[in-house]
Amino acid sequence: MDLNAVAAEIRACRACPLHRSARQAVPGDGTGESGLFFLRRKVFITNVVRHRPPENRDPLPDEVAACDVWLRRHLEVLRPRVIVTLGRHAMGKFFPGESISRIHGKPRLKDGLVIFPVYHPAAALHQPALRDALFADFAALALYLARPPAPKPEAEEAKRPAEQITLFG
Repeated sequence: MDLNAVAAEIRACRACPLHRSARQAVPGDGTGESGLFFLRRKVFITNVVRHRPPENRDPLPDEVAACDVWLRRHLEVLRPRVIVTLGRHAMGKFFPGESISRIHGKPRLKDGLVIFPVYHPAAALHQPALRDALFADFAALALYLARPPAPKPEAEEAKRPAEQITLFG
């Protein structure tokens, strides 16, 4: 399976009513080469729903649930090093009931995935008081990404040859 196959399935999806008002599906964009689920070109950007809600309203819980399969498929294909959630809707997908003002700017582990919640850039445009926090979030993300990724225990065990114990040395 690859990203093109997932995108074709998303374009054919009729799991929620959003497809009726959408001009096109939004399957995601980018190559995912960087191990990040986020920016442009060498990263991957997607949304919690794959069709834009009408009049820019918040996605409804059943719409988000209907698109969960696509998020899981993208994560299976890409296996990103870090998932950067932009704003409360994306953060809420992984941490329902949490407040973005409480957990933004710090990596958190969820189901074996590193999630890095940040304020949505549009929030800083509408609420200038969030601008410094948004810049701090991205600075913290840059520091986190500058560290080498921690090895996965299973992968390390698979690489390590079995040691032979000898009696004579």
